[in-house]
Amino acid sequence: MRRNRSLVVAVLLAAVAACQSPAPDSWRAWERGDFESAYVGWRAQAERGDADAQYLVALLLEDGLGAQRDLAQSAQWYERAAQQGHAAAQNNLGLLHHFGRGVERSPERAQHWFALAAQQGFAPALSNLGLVRFANAEDELELERARELIEQAAALGHERAREVLALDPSQLRANESRDPLALSAELENDSRAQLALAVRLLQGGEQAADPAAARGWLERAAEQGEARACFLLGWMLDTGRGGDADSVRAAQCFERAVAQGHAPAQCYLAELLLAGRGVVRDDTRAASLLDSAARAGLVAAQHNLALLHLRGRGTPADPERAAYWMEQAARGGNRAAQRRLGQMFEHGVGRERDLAAAQAWYSLAGVEDASAREASQRLAARLDEAGRERASALAQGLR
Repeated sequence: MRRNRSLVVAVLLAAVAACQSPAPDSWRAWERGDFESAYVGWRAQAERGDADAQYLVALLLEDGLGAQRDLAQSAQWYERAAQQGHAAAQNNLGLLHHFGRGVERSPERAQHWFALAAQQGFAPALSNLGLVRFANAEDELELERARELIEQAAALGHERAREVLALDPSQLRANESRDPLALSAELENDSRAQLALAVRLLQGGEQAADPAAARGWLERAAEQGEARACFLLGWMLDTGRGGDADSVRAAQCFERAVAQGHAPAQCYLAELLLAGRGVVRDDTRAASLLDSAARAGLVAAQHNLALLHLRGRGTPADPERAAYWMEQAARGGNRAAQRRLGQMFEHGVGRERDLAAAQAWYSLAGVEDASAREASQRLAARLDEAGRERASALAQGLR
């Protein structure tokens, strides 16, 4: 029953906007495209039982934003929020059960969660429940009851439900094999729905990934000025995903996103400028773009800007500024920055020489970096007992 998905899965982006209680800093990170920081902030709140944060963590895990995509974990977080009566989480958990994504496929469980959310008047769930029942209706009475649910969703302002009601029932049945999100994007020319569809086509799921189709939807969304679509399209053009590589067009896409203050696009365009790929090499502008993205909190930009300050590339050499930005990136969880900051503390570059601090940063980076692990062990052997205790306390406070 592929038809239903177009009008039910596209609620993800809209639902986020209705959820405002968790960590303002995490919301600001989300808005600027720093999904890693958003995930870290919301995850901490989710662990403390905040239902809104649990829902948002589930969203990020489902789409692989800020953390590795993990549908099973996403389902678990949705369920924790759903058990607290979170309507959007109940709705999305229903979707996972309906399509068997991260959980065992169970139309019964899907309808159970849709119904709980619908009882709270959550329009997407009313629409979803109506569509599921419409597809499985065996007589006119069941069809009418299903249509009533969709009408309730439409009355609450759910645009996709209104579009369904505008369709002739025979047309709705005829489209059951279509990808639902694709139909939604066509019906409304909705750039956010087109972007969401492109992301799903890139990731795959119950269907195989289709980068070429994803690229086509990103083209349409980018034409409407959707900054995130411009950024993703630029990435696909630069890497040759879904078609021929074209770094010149990639740079143009990044420029459009940069004009809207999109931090990841600033970081990626800076990479092209530093390499002279698709654009004339311009180290000074690259440094300026990285500075903007770093100030917006993008960890990758903070690390790369620190390297430019270290090397005096595009900006005057400034070890202290390099150490500042390296520490920001290191505190943001960037392993390469943690290792380099350890080196800076060990050799007194931009920071006063401090072997205990160096050992602490090496130990953090050593979780994933063998060379940092070796450096941590080497320094631990050089420190006295008091130094090792201080290093351990520093590392513990940074985790």
